Amino acid sequence: MAYAEKVPSPNGDYYRGRYKGAEGGYLTVRDEQGRVIRFTLKQDAKNAAGDRESDVRNGRTPEVPSEVTFGEWAEEWYGGLSLAWSTMANRRRHLDDVLLPFFSEKQLADISETMIGEWEMSERKRGSAPASIATWRGTLHTCLEDAVPRHIGTNPARRKGNRGKRAGKGKGRGPEKPFTNALGVLLISERMAILTGRDDEFVMGEMSFWAALRLGELTGLERQYLRPRGLRVEWQLHQLDLQAAKDDESAVLAAMRAEAPGGLLRCPPKDDSYGDVTLAPFAVQMLEDFAAARPSQACPCHGKAFLFRGAGVPAGGRPRADAEN
Repeated sequence: MAYAEKVPSPNGDYYRGRYKGAEGGYLTVRDEQGRVIRFTLKQDAKNAAGDRESDVRNGRTPEVPSEVTFGEWAEEWYGGLSLAWSTMANRRRHLDDVLLPFFSEKQLADISETMIGEWEMSERKRGSAPASIATWRGTLHTCLEDAVPRHIGTNPARRKGNRGKRAGKGKGRGPEKPFTNALGVLLISERMAILTGRDDEFVMGEMSFWAALRLGELTGLERQYLRPRGLRVEWQLHQLDLQAAKDDESAVLAAMRAEAPGGLLRCPPKDDSYGDVTLAPFAVQMLEDFAAARPSQACPCHGKAFLFRGAGVPAGGRPRADAEN
């Protein structure tokens, strides 16, 4: 039974929480660094002890602090993931570029909310966008959550609810994002086509607006998914970081290289958002005319007949208007 114990001290009496461990003996509530937590109120100490005892009963709290470092755990964690290739590549990039440089040598048991706050502050000082920091923290949260209870008792990256001011806390709320209208996208698409000397970028720009397609869904649009009144969203194309794949010896990236030797991964659309997109008649006509004027055979390098061709930019040269897929 968890309870609170009063402890006399020259600096002022305090309470400590006591709870029954897995071996039957009683343990004291401690923080992430192993220090005894000194509670001012008896009820707070008893509540904390009750929470720890509940964790022990449900197998969520290791009683011996783990000496495994974040770097060691991150590699083990990543190797056990089974996600979409694009997600795997993103997680790898988050780890290598952002999280490991800061946390790699830190023991999991030493990572605290304060340390994570210091990391976020350092990223803000470097000029990282708030949305990017939130994404990286999400990867950190998932990685540490999977270390519970094997290496740590609680996840220090877990955000506590009902803290701080209520106003202005909308999820993802940030500066207003600039957007355009039909005329704006027409002018933008026109300039894209002028820069490349091709029609591909003009039609891509228009379709991004009228079909509301993501870039990966546009570049991965195959001719077979054109429909009489629109198009079908079935795949998106993801560019694999070949240099990262070359440098990384993990089984995950080895599988990526085997599946996409050219660096292009054919992935399901984001959030599995498969479906047919109905377009205005003028947009359908634009797609049909564009497709009719382009080669219909599959590209020999990847065996797919994508509607939009790559820019085909040679090293140090200008884009070729006659470049194929």
